[in-house]
Amino acid sequence: MVSSDAVQSDWTARPHYTAVELMKLPREERRRILEQAASDARSEYENNESLTDFKAFGDTDLYDETS
Repeated sequence: MVSSDAVQSDWTARPHYTAVELMKLPREERRRILEQAASDARSEYENNESLTDFKAFGDTDLYDETS
């Protein structure tokens, strides 16, 4: 059973699967769905500066004994 929610990506509505629903699918279907999700995530990460435009640590956030 697929959730009624759909994921909108590249103007194509795709079903939203729970983890349990996804695991019930045949291996090749799961692989195809997960590869598409990884591709979508990669594209979003590469093109959305708000996801990468930050500093993990400031200049004084790490303790360095050699200083």
